[in-house]
Amino acid sequence: MTTREYIVRKKRILVSGAVAAAATLALAGCGGGGGGGEGGGDASTLTILDYYDNEPDSTLVQEALDACAETVGVEIERESVPGPDLIQTVLQRAQSKTMPDVLMLDNPDVQEIAATGGLTPLSTFDIDTSPFTQSILDAATHEGEVYGLGPAVNTLGLFYNVDVLEEAGIEPPTTWGELKESAAALTDGDRYGVAFSAIADYEGAWQFLPFMWTNGGDEAELDSPENAEAL
Repeated sequence: MTTREYIVRKKRILVSGAVAAAATLALAGCGGGGGGGEGGGDASTLTILDYYDNEPDSTLVQEALDACAETVGVEIERESVPGPDLIQTVLQRAQSKTMPDVLMLDNPDVQEIAATGGLTPLSTFDIDTSPFTQSILDAATHEGEVYGLGPAVNTLGLFYNVDVLEEAGIEPPTTWGELKESAAALTDGDRYGVAFSAIADYEGAWQFLPFMWTNGGDEAELDSPENAEAL
């Protein structure tokens, strides 16, 4: 696998709230459907909690939700919270049994929230998950049940500056070894030959996964020679 070919698994996931069966409407996309919620709420209204509180994301998400809601004939009550506050908010609502009908989470958090009992398996609503790749479903699976579907899938790739490489007489690297050599040759003063996010949380780990996987490493043995070499 070359430096320009790898992709990694999805990042964001949409999960169903614990209460109303009307969550089927949102999770089924714009395909329609219906049913009353066993939580006693109004099946014609869906409450949604997400973390898109910044622009232009907030407006784009709102437009998509409005279009889907119009197609299936429901009203939307949407609430957005800052990303850093999401998990604390969700855990508090799970404990107080005040979860929304539809919840958006990053996939590393889905299993934790599902374990609280605050989410409803999609099998409850007979939702067809067959169009989704297995890796997307695995990311939202807890104890054999799928709890969410990914409305968006992120990938990682390496971009290079054509002018800088041509000026240095360097061909675009196609292997990790060539990437390392090119990066060293292009590092000069305040310019780094290669850079990527190394935030000290799962975001930074996510950036590292392609290097680990393509070198034969895996998450089950973090101190393996393959992982060390990739790092």
